[in-house]
Amino acid sequence: MFADDMAFYCHENSPTDLQLKLNADLAAITSWLHDNKLTLNVAKSKFMIIGSRTKLSQFNDIALVANNDRLENVTEFKYLGVTINQYLTWHDHIDQLQSKVAKRLGVLKRINHLLPVYARKIYVTTMIIPILEYASIVWGDKNNKVLMDSIQVLQNRAAKMVLDKAPHLSSTEALADLNWVNLSTRIQMQRCHYVYNLINSDNRNNMIIRGSDHHSHNTRSKDTIRIIQSNTNWGLLRSYIVI
Repeated sequence: MFADDMAFYCHENSPTDLQLKLNADLAAITSWLHDNKLTLNVAKSKFMIIGSRTKLSQFNDIALVANNDRLENVTEFKYLGVTINQYLTWHDHIDQLQSKVAKRLGVLKRINHLLPVYARKIYVTTMIIPILEYASIVWGDKNNKVLMDSIQVLQNRAAKMVLDKAPHLSSTEALADLNWVNLSTRIQMQRCHYVYNLINSDNRNNMIIRGSDHHSHNTRSKDTIRIIQSNTNWGLLRSYIVI
């Protein structure tokens, strides 16, 4: 729950069970809101079914109702700055990210001749890099090199503009001259930092635990971090770890 926004979710393999549980939760929420002199804005309330293409074909007729009005079923939704689609492919998020960064690079191109190199670096590191890295531990490097290369191009363009180099010149040299690490490495470093903080947290309950191979037995390897095994590309798009 964030300010006046709220999200809730449910996992079920059966469309009937999923619809029943979500509608029961909606009924409880609307009842609580009514008791506290509040109302649910149904027009702004959406729901989305997430899964593989094969699985989603079984969930076409889900209907959620609140205050006698049906909620809109969407295929993508922007939540806390990250655009999530029903397949977790992250293409929609990357498309919006590219559009936003391209506009800011356009601004830099127009004022580039007015700024010294140090000012251009400040502009890129404060106005562009944070957009490229925001929530990257969720969507970054999810088994899609083409997608990640498409945003690396943006950092390469920014580096060349800072140094006032021609577009056809080496991006690797531009990044090296600025002592900038490429985005893929930066995202890996952020993920490592995130996992380190989770492992060393006083509250180990913050760990996100998934996977049928997890157990609570007191064995020597019970705290070992293990990589989730997946037989499908879709499974590799999800963000979690197992300890």
